[in-house]
Amino acid sequence: MSRRPARGKDRMADRYCLSRARLPAHLYTVREKYLKRFRALARQLTDVPVPPGTEFEGLVNVGEGEDEIWVEKGLSEAEKRFVIIHELVHARRQQAGEDFDDYTREEAIVELEAIARAPRMLLRDMPSGLALVALHDFLTGPGRLAANTAKGLIAIHLRICQVLGVTSTLACGMPPEAHRRRSTRPRAGGA
Repeated sequence: MSRRPARGKDRMADRYCLSRARLPAHLYTVREKYLKRFRALARQLTDVPVPPGTEFEGLVNVGEGEDEIWVEKGLSEAEKRFVIIHELVHARRQQAGEDFDDYTREEAIVELEAIARAPRMLLRDMPSGLALVALHDFLTGPGRLAANTAKGLIAIHLRICQVLGVTSTLACGMPPEAHRRRSTRPRAGGA
């Protein structure tokens, strides 16, 4: 779950869409909180409609300077680490103008990108770890695609599109290089 900072109206004009591949961990302080106690506050902090009954395991862009990530204190250590990755993906997508206003769609995309970014050992230690590792391997082709590079992140997002059955995971649209097909035919006069 995230709280969105204000930004310009023309999101399609953001030339950084999928070019900001690194997670902005250096910008945030992580704090453990009992977020179940903050359910009403969490609903007030977001500008996106949240379905009733939603439980929050983490929040980003909170705190006095909006530079904190709050993580549910009652989670296992592996789950806390995953929630931090998930919230940093929210932050990255917001900074790049890639995030959707549709809560359900955005959460699915963020969750899949977080799975692609999480270390396999961390995913193994989580509930449904075997399924998470299999999904991680599909998204990263297993380990060949690096989410911290623009090229790798584009490839991962194309696989996320396949999983979700959508044409784009970005509110700003897929960059042109995501639609280029590699030719399987040899070039004329080439080696």
